[in-house]
Amino acid sequence: MHELFFHPDVGNEIKASYAWYQKQAAGLGDDFLAELESAY
Repeated sequence: MHELFFHPDVGNEIKASYAWYQKQAAGLGDDFLAELESAY
């Protein structure tokens, strides 16, 4: 299995996206994180 490396800004983008999704609907941010984990 290959190791993934991300640009340092990715963490900030994920946090901002999580917050945005949570504002749209409760729990949607958690769904977003679950999809990211599934993809990686």
